[in-house]
Amino acid sequence: MFLYGPASHVVDLCTRPEFIEFDRGVVALFPYPRKAEFVGTGDEHDLQVAFVNRLDEFDRQFQRWPGVFRLFFGHFGVAGAKGE
Repeated sequence: MFLYGPASHVVDLCTRPEFIEFDRGVVALFPYPRKAEFVGTGDEHDLQVAFVNRLDEFDRQFQRWPGVFRLFFGHFGVAGAKGE
């Protein structure tokens, strides 16, 4: 996570999947993966499969906190969506 720009309020930008633990809860952050993260890994040809695999692994890690309040924030694209 890094801080972005001079402003009256600090904006935290999550650039990698992470978990933030609290007393009785955990917040999971899952940013939209950038294509550059997959270049050279062999996964760049099928980004959708790579994304699903990464999300599955993230979910397995998220399950490590049973019995606490869990909150998930993620950034996902929708297949077939058209920007305007």
